This record gives sequence, C-alpha cells and structure tokens, in this order.
Amino acid sequence: MERLRSCAEKLSSTDVSVQEHSLRYLINGSTESSVQTTIFDLVGSKKLKELLQSNNEVIQMLSTWLLSHLCLNHHNSMEVIKSEYNLVDSLIELLQNDNQDVIEKSLWVLTNLTLCAEHSYLLVEHGVVHSLINNFLKKSNHSLIILACQPLRNLMHKDTCAEYLDNQKTFCHSGTITNITKLLSSRYPTPSNDLILSLSSIIHVLTIYHPLIRRIISISGVLYQLISFLSSPSSPLVVKEQVVKILINLSLTEETEKPILDSGAIMPLIDSVASVSSPLSLKALSISCLANLTANEDIRRVLRSKVYYNPLVVAPSNPPILSEELVEAIFSNIDQIFRVNCEFLKKLRSISSAIEEADVMELSQAFQWLWDQQYTIPEYRFYINGFNRALDLIHENRTKLPRFKEFLDKCQFSDQCKSETLESYLIRPEEKDDWIKEIRDASNSTKKANLQKVLNSKSPSNTKDHL
Repeated sequence: MERLRSCAEKLSSTDVSVQEHSLRYLINGSTESSVQTTIFDLVGSKKLKELLQSNNEVIQMLSTWLLSHLCLNHHNSMEVIKSEYNLVDSLIELLQNDNQDVIEKSLWVLTNLTLCAEHSYLLVEHGVVHSLINNFLKKSNHSLIILACQPLRNLMHKDTCAEYLDNQKTFCHSGTITNITKLLSSRYPTPSNDLILSLSSIIHVLTIYHPLIRRIISISGVLYQLISFLSSPSSPLVVKEQVVKILINLSLTEETEKPILDSGAIMPLIDSVASVSSPLSLKALSISCLANLTANEDIRRVLRSKVYYNPLVVAPSNPPILSEELVEAIFSNIDQIFRVNCEFLKKLRSISSAIEEADVMELSQAFQWLWDQQYTIPEYRFYINGFNRALDLIHENRTKLPRFKEFLDKCQFSDQCKSETLESYLIRPEEKDDWIKEIRDASNSTKKANLQKVLNSKSPSNTKDHL
C-alpha cells in the first residue's frame, strides 16, 4: 500500500522519467481488481486529468492505459463519467491524437465506461457516439475501427444503454452504413476476419430491436456483402453465424422479406442446412431463419426450387422437358407437403442443433404435434397413394424422352445431389410418414426406452435428412 501511495504522489513530479516509472508501477498493480479503487482514490480525478493532457505522448499513453485498468471497476467508471474535471471530454480529445497507442488506450477506457449502463446518458451528452462514428467508422484505419466498434456497440445495445434507440437512429442517419459497406467490400486492403466480425456485430445490434431500422439495413446494400461472406467457403464459422443471426433478426419484419430474397440469401441458407460439412450450430441458425421466412410465397418458391424441381416446375425450359400434366403427376402435392412441414420445422428448430442429446419425449411431442394437424394425414395419404404411379412415370419417360434422361443424369451427378436420384428424393415424404407413425405409437408407451429404440433404429444420416 505504501509503495502505491508513494508512486501516486510521484505523479506530481516535474521529472517525466519519474512520472513514467510511477505510472508503469501503478499499471502493473492495477491488474489486481482488489486495489483498483484504492489506486483511483490515491491518484484522483484531478491528477488523471493533468496526465491525460500532458504534452508528453508517453505520459498520455501510460495514463490512459492505467485508466483503462481502473475503469474495469464499476465504481471507478461511475466516478470518471461523473467527474467534475470532465475526464470524458479529455478522452474524446485524445481520440484525435496523432499517436495510435494513445488512441487505442483511450478506446479501451471508453469500452469499459460504456458498460456502466446507469450513467450511459452522460456519455451520450458528451458526444461519445458522434465522436466514435466520425473519428473511426468514417475513416479507414482498420485496427482502430475494430476497437471503436466495441464501445459503439455497447451504446446501441439495450442492456448497456437506456438511450440505445436514439443512438441507433443517430448511427443510421450519419450515413455510416454506407461506409461499412465500402469497408466490407474493399478489395484493397481486403478486410480481415476481425474487421468483418466487428462491423457485422454493429449491423447485428442494429437489427435486434426496431422494425424501421431493420428495413433501413435490409435496403442499404450492406446485406449483399454480408451474404457473400455466408456463401464463401473461406469465411470462418463465427462470421457465417453472425450473418445468419442478422438474417434471423431481419426476418422478423415482413417488409424485409423481399430484400432478403433479392440479396440472394436463400440459397446459401439452404446450402448451410443441406451440406454434410456444415456445423450443427450453423444448421440450427439457418433452419430458424428459413422457418421465419416460409410465410412468403416467393421465398417458398425458391425453397422448393432445388435442382430437380426448379427446371421442371418453377422455371421450365422452352420447350419444356416434360408436359405440365406429367410434372403434376410426378410431384403430386409435394408443395402442400412442404407447407404442412413449415410449422413443424419451427417446432423442431429449438432442438435441431443437438438432436442426439435432445430429450426423447420432447422430440416425440414435436412429431405428435405434426400428426395431430388436420392436414397432415390427408396430404401424406394423397402423396403416398400417387407415389408408385410417379415412379412408373419417371421410369417410363426416362426411356421415351432423351432430354428427360439427360436432365436426370445431369442432376444426379451434380454437386448438390451427390448421386441422389429423383426417386430417392420423392420417397422421403413416404418414409417420413412411416416414421411418424412409429414414433407416435412408441410415444404412447409409458417407457421412454420404447421410443428410444425407434429412434435408434434410424440411421443418424436419415434422421437428419427427415428433420
């Protein structure tokens, strides 16, 4: 304690080397949370103000570094924000310093201060939001932008700032979204994954709360760039998950459905669900997003347009490969089957990310719910009754129509189908009907083991396909 007191007193020395040595000792000591309040009280707001305004850049850097440690303590943060010596104004001035080390440490301090939710309004009054936007988000220093995103995100989040909506509106009206789009789409320098993640985290928090702001984001142009990250094989998982979380938030507002469709988001989402290599966490998020979007007819049309169905039904060639009557006979009411399962998909999305660990009865209840829907049995029965006829038509016309045979072969060996035939896709609703019945019967048993036996009798790959 005496050493800390002595170093605090030496900060008043006119010898810069003495100040520097004392600051370094206090910085090392301030890593211990138990002495942070003590050090703050020993140094005092007035002395901190003087150090922040020093003409020596090393002293400025070390004093902001010390303050960043001290502001990890909630009490100290409140004292800094409420200080009669206007420490926040001094920090804002340092954001325009020529020394990047000084700026970085100042941003560390502001990040910690923005976690002090009950006094966030004072930070807003000091102009912290405008300063962060104008000094960093509208500039091109990537490392500083990454650091500036943290306090800015805190000031636009409900949990850390009561004025979050006002700050979000300020952000949107500043034109910064356009600059974010430019940063993300830059070819030189190419944005790092850290920059992408930081900027997308800003977009994410903007999409959480207000429908109007969601609409602004959806038509701003940034969505196209975000989708490119979702589509890119080189994007890390954390970036892809962030993009899908943004899409989930956007999908909660009806007016954003068309911009989502226009951005090309649907196919990458489908690929995330369908790909064997996709992590379960990404699959679960993508399923949630797609389930939210299935109320839109145009999006449903895209969802059912994969490989076989699209060229024959949604966008037939000219002349068509098959007549309309043959197409209807082959695909039957598969579109209605799709609609029946949309709500079922929403039921399953909460457990789809960890199906192996899901509670057995919880899973059975989801299938029971599907079984109890008034359209489930009639639609499946209609489909199953026409299934054999559909297979006969495929085999018959594969022989008779060379273009149809060529089309089927091309689809089967495409990257999307991975050797799956049209017949194998068409049989899945029929397999699912049998599976639902088995699970329904087993779930009526008082023993979970019976249901578990049914589930275990299905291979994991088939289980995931059905889900």
